[in-house]
Formats: sequence, C-alpha cells, structure tokens
Amino acid sequence: ASDDTLYGKIGLIARDFFDQERLIDKEIGKEVPLDSSCNDTVICIADALTLGHVVEYKTTSRATPDYVYSQVVSLQARLYGYVFKKEKLLLRLIKKPTARGMKNESERELEERILNEYRISPEKWFQEVEAVIETPDKAIVELKQIIKMMKLCQASGIFPLAAPYGCYTFSACSYMPLCSDFETNKILYEK
Repeated sequence: ASDDTLYGKIGLIARDFFDQERLIDKEIGKEVPLDSSCNDTVICIADALTLGHVVEYKTTSRATPDYVYSQVVSLQARLYGYVFKKEKLLLRLIKKPTARGMKNESERELEERILNEYRISPEKWFQEVEAVIETPDKAIVELKQIIKMMKLCQASGIFPLAAPYGCYTFSACSYMPLCSDFETNKILYEK
C-alpha cells in the first residue's frame, strides 16, 4: 500500500514497532527456474529478510494460532524457505482496525482516531510469530504440479472461468481433478 493511505500509515507504525534495525533486506525478490527443461520461472518477493528469517507481513482480522499455522505451512512460506534458504518464518500480523465512523465525524477524523489507537497501544494490534518453515524442498514440486494443472485448465477453457482467484494464488483448487480429466468431469463442470 502507498504510504499515504490508511493501511500504508498503519504499516509504517508496524515497521517501527517491529524494530526494523534487525532487517538485513527489505522487499527482496529472487527469480528461480522451475525446471531446466522449460522456461518457467518463479519470482518470490519476501517482505523482508533477517539473518535467520524470511519476514512476512499480513493484515488480518484472524490473528489466531490456527491462522498463523496455516500461513506457515502454506506454499508461499515453503517457497520462501526454498528460494531464500531460510528455515524460519517471522510472521508479523497486523490486526485490522475495528473503529467505525461516528456521527458528525469526517473521514479524516476517523482515520486519525484509528491511527492513534495503533500508536497508543501497538501491542494490542501487532503480533509477531516465529515458526519453522516445513518441507521447503517439496514446494517447487508442488508448484510445478499446480502450474501443470493451470495449463490444463487453460487448454480446456475452464481457467479462469471456474476459479478465477484460486490459480492466481497458487492454492489448491477444487476444480483441479476436473481440469486434469475434463471429458469425464464435463457434466460436473456444466452443473
């Protein structure tokens, strides 16, 4: 987000709170070939790196242990571990504001009230969790399989009609079995 938006300003407060001096690099990208036999590459962009961690910022209203765990075992986190050769993820959760506009309050006044909540009690809004990145070596294999399925979906004319967001986020898609065997599943797709 741009620094002049509400979330951009919240992000700057979060960065100060999380002690940016520990970072060795901010928003670093790295391109890695998926396979020597093809031209497919993956570009990973981490929010930051420390000596021992990949750092990822998430804005969420679900800062729960289950949510944190799901982020750590996600394909994205495992790709980070593979690409940046890091064993741990430092997940920085930024809880979304809950304040609502009051009667006779301008949008600017509401924004300032929200920012003051973050400034006054940052520990209420910011949570940092360190976790081990599991099975990073399998991440490229899984990503290659998802890309293969995406190509089958495109060839069948399914993607991006059936699941326009699933493929873009490289998440497991419930339509993948359908994509891999379109003729058998044609009735299901039409339904």
